Amino acid sequence: MMDQVKKSLFSSDGRILKKNDQTPVTVADFGVQALISLEVGKLFPSIPLVAEEDSAFLCSSNLVNSVVDEVTHKASFGDKQLMEADVLEAIDRGGKDAFSFGRKPATYWVY
Repeated sequence: MMDQVKKSLFSSDGRILKKNDQTPVTVADFGVQALISLEVGKLFPSIPLVAEEDSAFLCSSNLVNSVVDEVTHKASFGDKQLMEADVLEAIDRGGKDAFSFGRKPATYWVY
């Protein structure tokens, strides 16, 4: 499933973007991170996810629809219809502000 999303997003919006820190990111990176977050979050909602991206850059690049469309077609979220806010929240679950360094859990998911 992740490979299909990555291929679909990379081929349709194959641009490689540069973030403010000059590191490369593709729309496929956002899509795969959202899917991983959604799937892991269903099974292990209490375990934090550490990932590289957050939705702020995605939103500022006007690429939200590309990612949301692909993720909502591929994600298995039971009876619930995924909305744009669900996908952005899934991306942010692993973003830079997603966890604190106060009291650390014993386990993290890392993407």
